[in-house]
Amino acid sequence: MKKLKIKALIWIFVSGILFASDAVYIGCNDDFCTGFYDKVNSHGVVLRSDGKMYKYSRSRGFYPVQGVKVKKFTLYVGKSCDTYSKTYGRGYWEQNNGGFILYFKKDSFSFIHQELEVPGARGCY
Repeated sequence: MKKLKIKALIWIFVSGILFASDAVYIGCNDDFCTGFYDKVNSHGVVLRSDGKMYKYSRSRGFYPVQGVKVKKFTLYVGKSCDTYSKTYGRGYWEQNNGGFILYFKKDSFSFIHQELEVPGARGCY
């Protein structure tokens, strides 16, 4: 009986780690949707893509497309409503009732029905 309890606890611990690795945010541009992990720093929030492509359906919500990868990249979201990415350049961001959007010169990323907490950000809402 003890071995069964230990195996159950190990399974719960391992499955918790696996499920915790899902992306925190899903952002979409005209070409694709991808997941992002967030990390707060002194300038704002860093969003790192997870390299997975996501699709959306009303019944399932966002779900990863099996076997399809996208190039990983990073988006920097500043507390002065500024954004930066090596891939997309400089831009700005705003948050509204429908989510938040990062605007770049030739592209944008929409994070529909999601809120981004950027400590110290003012006027981006």
